[in-house]
Amino acid sequence: AEMGHRSWRSAHETFSRPAQTRALAILINEFFSEPSRAGPKSMPVFGPPGCGTVPADAVDRALHMFGTLHNRAIALHGCGAHTKHLAAELDLSSVGVVALCDDNPMNHGSVRFELPIASPEDLSHLGVTDVVISSNLHEDAIWQRRRTYERLGLRVHRLYADRSEAPIADPSEAA
Repeated sequence: AEMGHRSWRSAHETFSRPAQTRALAILINEFFSEPSRAGPKSMPVFGPPGCGTVPADAVDRALHMFGTLHNRAIALHGCGAHTKHLAAELDLSSVGVVALCDDNPMNHGSVRFELPIASPEDLSHLGVTDVVISSNLHEDAIWQRRRTYERLGLRVHRLYADRSEAPIADPSEAA
């Protein structure tokens, strides 16, 4: 009984509303005392000022990419702000997007923007032929890990790659 009472008292002291309010106030003060982590000022953004995740030409780039992949089944890699912006501006399914893929396995099996979120291995079951990286800030890192998709026979495309770094049309042609 004594151990149960000590546990209750400890939980009450740690998780009570006043304790959580104090912890939140400390967190907010620490956040605002640190220098800003916003992207470069030259990076145009949508959403909250300084978020730096979605360039002004994101929709145009995506529409161009989707046009080059006409009649192909596309998965967007990424479920963050970039994809959210595209989904707000476009009917993703009307441009060939049939699924989303995300690095967070907790998202696999769920639905966002009326599209299933799958692991790379599950994309072939959905008929996906091409993956478009839907991230500006993390595109390079995702591109470095593209072999996961290519081993499955999927083509991977970048929205923000320099034209001289255009992806190879067919993964089997990779050197």
